[in-house]
Amino acid sequence: MISFDYNYIAQTEDGRICTDLYEISEKDILRLLQISEIEANECRRVTESSWRGETYYADDGRPGNEKIKDPHLAFHKELIYRDAKTDRFLFGHIHGTVIRQAERNHYFRGENAIYPSSLPSFFRGRPKDPEKRFIYDLTADLMIAEFDTLIHRLDCVKEWERRGLTVLTEVLAQHYGLKTRWLDITNDFPTALFFASCYFKDGKWHYFKQEDIQANNQYSVIYQMPRWRAEEDLMVYTLEPSIEIHPILPIGYQPFLRCSNQYGYGIRMDEPVALTSIGFEKLCFKKSAKLSRWIYEYMDGGRKIYPADSLTQFESTLKDLASATSFSEKALRSVLSARNQMDEYTQIKEKLQNHGITIGTTPLSQDVESLIRLQNKRDRNFSIPPYLTRPVYTPPED
Repeated sequence: MISFDYNYIAQTEDGRICTDLYEISEKDILRLLQISEIEANECRRVTESSWRGETYYADDGRPGNEKIKDPHLAFHKELIYRDAKTDRFLFGHIHGTVIRQAERNHYFRGENAIYPSSLPSFFRGRPKDPEKRFIYDLTADLMIAEFDTLIHRLDCVKEWERRGLTVLTEVLAQHYGLKTRWLDITNDFPTALFFASCYFKDGKWHYFKQEDIQANNQYSVIYQMPRWRAEEDLMVYTLEPSIEIHPILPIGYQPFLRCSNQYGYGIRMDEPVALTSIGFEKLCFKKSAKLSRWIYEYMDGGRKIYPADSLTQFESTLKDLASATSFSEKALRSVLSARNQMDEYTQIKEKLQNHGITIGTTPLSQDVESLIRLQNKRDRNFSIPPYLTRPVYTPPED
């Protein structure tokens, strides 16, 4: 027997997640939207409390209406609840230090068709032949290295790192059109619903009309996992990194807006892993022209989650980079150094050239220098968003 549950939607009587494809109704979708809004309001309330300097400690001299006498219980509520629910909280994880967005209680991924599995863009179309796969993998890494060179010419990125924050280059590359090993996740249900209910074509987003639905793609998919399930994996990974876990990690605020506007999280995969095998349930629903148009308009045709930012001027450059066949010596050295293959530099360079990949010429367009100067001029007043850290608790002297 299957029941509709707050944490897991498709759940068996004995509490196990139903990993089979499970169909939900528009009524279920509306309920998920309501839950998402409730969670967003909760995060706003806690965030406002945190920025007022409130705490749960009863005797620390700070303001707060929910004081707890036991300092140990207060500490745990500060650590587990307030920190997580506070927007713009400084947070460190295995890939660096980020300004985290407020944690809601669920993670989602939306897809506008039923695919056999969800794959990071890196694994889509990856050759099976070992020789071709080696070239494919190396080329993808070279593109990311060139992307890294480009964004580190921008003053907003330099300022971000000067303040001790991590610029997640590979995650950004994923969000701006390059193939990476990261799979996009969000904790915002409307964002997932947009990706499940709309499609991208000819450079812009569209909603599904009735004739589109009747022709094909009659179902869409929402992957969903409660946060407590993901937190278990992250705790296990923190205690024992050798255990193969695929933690959902926050991207947070970055020098560019797209990740934060999509409430972005990510799972990095060295090899493809089915989301249902790591705790997600796979929910499908029948497409609706009315629902598709509503979420399209709610997201302002995609502009809410694809805002103009410092990389907008480089859209043409990034599009060319995604299909480049020539790369700089700097990019190749950077990639081989990260792979501990610098002693094979000459052989690998020759192998690339034998497969039509030229080393020695940057793939970035000639006008990129003027674009960088123009963008740095526009960003001359750029500043990172203010953030919070956990206040230190000092017990009374007596």
